[in-house]
Amino acid sequence: MKKTLTLVTLGTLLMTTMPAVYAGTNLAKGETLLELGASLNSKVKGEGPLALEAAGKSGFKSAITYAVDDSVSIQYRKNMFQSENKTVTLGHASMTTHANADLADYNILYRLNKNMKLIVGYENDKITYGSYVDKATRDGLHIGLNTTYPLSEKIALFSNNIYGKKIHSNEIGVNIDLDQKSLLSISYIDRRVNDMDAKIPQVNYSGKIDYKMTGIAVMYGMKL
Repeated sequence: MKKTLTLVTLGTLLMTTMPAVYAGTNLAKGETLLELGASLNSKVKGEGPLALEAAGKSGFKSAITYAVDDSVSIQYRKNMFQSENKTVTLGHASMTTHANADLADYNILYRLNKNMKLIVGYENDKITYGSYVDKATRDGLHIGLNTTYPLSEKIALFSNNIYGKKIHSNEIGVNIDLDQKSLLSISYIDRRVNDMDAKIPQVNYSGKIDYKMTGIAVMYGMKL
């Protein structure tokens, strides 16, 4: 967290010396950006009585952003994740299971300047441990900033820092323009969803758990 805030601060200070000519994810009125990709080297960690830490087995990511005008865009982001199997111990019970996450974000993006956008939105997070644990849901409003730091006409660093009640995510990465209509994005994401219900009917258990999900996202984007 401290490292992310330091990088954001450095980027903000450097913006005045970087060329603001990068196109990247900036959209003109009526344009749509479709992004598809995967999560690499992902990990999920449950913190609480029902503790589990597992590497990712598969992960799918997608996003679609539509520019209402040159300043305002609407966005939908989807992230689906499954971890490898792990054995979880709760009291005398031992269960071999895996974590599943289904994360959805609905955002309005408002361009503050050439390099910064305000993010206001709503998220719906569904997380469970396979067949043993009932699916838990966390809904909430969030707010944040998307900031870009152009390095050249085709390459820019970026960060997304989003916060809500018991939910937050920090992302930092690089966007590369492949041509005028397509781009490649590589980033590291740290997402937290706290105070989720953890119910296990088989052992009559009910408690709370905090989730931490991290990983590298690789996304290919096309402007339509």
